[in-house]
Amino acid sequence: MRTLIFLALTTACTPVGVPAARVSHPDSVAFPSGVFGATSTVDLVLTNSGAAESEVSAAIEPPFSVPSATFRVPAQGSMVIPLAYTPSSYDTADATLTLVVDAAARAIAVQGLVLTDADGDGVDAVGAGGLDCDDRSANVHPTADEFCNDTDDDCDGVVDESALDVFETWVDGDGDGFGAGESALVCDLPSGSAAVDGDCDDSTATIAPDVAEVFYDGVDADCLGDSDFDADGDGFDSADHGGLDCDDVSASIHPDVVDVPYDGVDADCSGGSDFDADGDGVDAEAFGGTDCNDIEPRQAPGLVEVEDGLDQDCDVLVDEDFVLVGDWVVSEVMLRPTAQNGQWLELRNTSSATRDLVGLQLVGGESQVLGVNPVAAGERVVLCAHADVVENGGVNNCAAVLAPWPGDSVELRLRAALLDGVDASGWSLPTGAALELPAGEDEVSNDLEASWCTATTVYANSAMGTPGAAESCP
Repeated sequence: MRTLIFLALTTACTPVGVPAARVSHPDSVAFPSGVFGATSTVDLVLTNSGAAESEVSAAIEPPFSVPSATFRVPAQGSMVIPLAYTPSSYDTADATLTLVVDAAARAIAVQGLVLTDADGDGVDAVGAGGLDCDDRSANVHPTADEFCNDTDDDCDGVVDESALDVFETWVDGDGDGFGAGESALVCDLPSGSAAVDGDCDDSTATIAPDVAEVFYDGVDADCLGDSDFDADGDGFDSADHGGLDCDDVSASIHPDVVDVPYDGVDADCSGGSDFDADGDGVDAEAFGGTDCNDIEPRQAPGLVEVEDGLDQDCDVLVDEDFVLVGDWVVSEVMLRPTAQNGQWLELRNTSSATRDLVGLQLVGGESQVLGVNPVAAGERVVLCAHADVVENGGVNNCAAVLAPWPGDSVELRLRAALLDGVDASGWSLPTGAALELPAGEDEVSNDLEASWCTATTVYANSAMGTPGAAESCP
């Protein structure tokens, strides 16, 4: 049954000669875009062109309504009646707004239309024959993504199922904020759960990924899964706890590190001296030791000398235990040069092996220890009184410089043993020419003046000899 609410109309008494109230209004009102279940309003303007205030009563059927039954329209003025429309179905609503003005009833036609897709999501509302279960929200329709919002976003009748913004949780048995075991996807964090896993002991709150590790107590308190006896994390347990790491506070010190010698750090934990690079048990000379070659383990004091061109026992001499008398022969000598510092002598290696003069003693006026490097078998080496070619009379292949040499004799010694020597005292010595020992002569025959001949080949500035080359005399 329809019920109309009629509002009484009263018009104020007007003095004689003053026009009565004259109220005007539109003939119809339309609501073109109503939303199901929602209220929209249209302002109905009443205008009074008369000289007296008017009182207007209004009534209308649902789904339309007015906020009050009586309104006052001032003389020569206007007022607004907010007409409301609240659709309860998707059918077009037609009604009549009845106004009583100055004892006369007036009718205004009112029509309300309802949008079938009020939220504009492309899907009509369920009440309009569509599938949109909430036509007030464009985020709700059958193809929408489900989120954790207590809303059936995809209109399947289930709330928050398979929501995109669920998060993973784990059971947190010890309440330390970290869970363990199988995970579950939820919208809300349940009691006794944690949003972070990684707890390696979910029965003890003092064991969790955010706990500060205390090493060497046998407990993996921070759940990293690493050894509790490897404080520096270099992969090696401390040597104090059965491991191989000699310094468990530095990750750059452990057995896999390549040691850098001479920095005072046993980086590879070998236990050896950091000043013994070749590991032969003797520190380098440069760092207070006695190893003459700290990159060659075959050289160190106390080693047995081997005939290989190395100074095994670091006594400066090379292969000294294998050098025999006659391995070195004085094969040419300039005793009476024309140049002031032109004295020189030539030594020939007559052995079948390379020989080194380093450490051998040359006695000729003054004694000196030689520093000449290896000389191959059969080769010659020249020792001069001066290294400068001009000063020494033109010899350009001097291997070493002799100490002052005032006499006519020279000896080559290994320790105390005489390897070879020449004493030309009392001989008839040529000036500006060297004495040469012909091929086939040896350390015995060169003691005799008759074994020598005078050089005939000029090598520089009219000086004659063959320093470092085969002798020229027969």
